[in-house]
Amino acid sequence: MVERMILHGKKISFERSGKAFGAETADALEEALCRSCPFFAYDCDFAVNKEAPPCGGYLLIGQLLESRTVSLDDLGDMD
Repeated sequence: MVERMILHGKKISFERSGKAFGAETADALEEALCRSCPFFAYDCDFAVNKEAPPCGGYLLIGQLLESRTVSLDDLGDMD
């Protein structure tokens, strides 16, 4: 997904913010990212237990959403 964003001209910062995501971002990530992930149904510890650490994709896309580098529309446009 990040590669597609870069190819579409999005500037991506890989600097970690260190802030927790808001509930709105977390819900949006689960809907837009997690449900389309092939690991979600059977192999995602985070899907089963929210105390488990999320994957790097979840963290990066969440940070990009929080910083308004990308929007939910951008995520949908990358399909």
